[in-house]
Amino acid sequence: MKARYRHFDVSSLQQAACKAVGATTCTSFTKIGEGNYNKAYKLELNDGQRVIAKIPRPNAGPKGFTTASEVATMEFARTVLNLPVPKVLAWSADDTNEVGADYIIMEEAKGTELHEVWQQLPLRAKCDIIKEIVDAETKMLSVSFDQ
Repeated sequence: MKARYRHFDVSSLQQAACKAVGATTCTSFTKIGEGNYNKAYKLELNDGQRVIAKIPRPNAGPKGFTTASEVATMEFARTVLNLPVPKVLAWSADDTNEVGADYIIMEEAKGTELHEVWQQLPLRAKCDIIKEIVDAETKMLSVSFDQ
């Protein structure tokens, strides 16, 4: 647990989110997920906007490179591959910022979480969704980066 702990300044993260979208205050800050490498939070802002903030854990990978790589990958997937990836609004790969940790602030993905509706979907709809996932993976795997 100690290797996965990351201290950060919550109010500074809220201020960074507000600055990224032009809001003045954060009205709600909720932890929405936690994996092996990141913690994710949903921030609701005074103007009604919602954003997601991610804070990587110290064991996520090489300091400074992990966040920068994730941001670059998301931007590439969104702009070059035209995949439905949330837009990154602000980020820092340096933990000497006001937040005290690397962070990513991004748009909240629109729609309903698949696990909430999967059981009620007809088989045809499930097959269509699986095909969309395979198509997205095919796009990602089709890219080659020459050295």
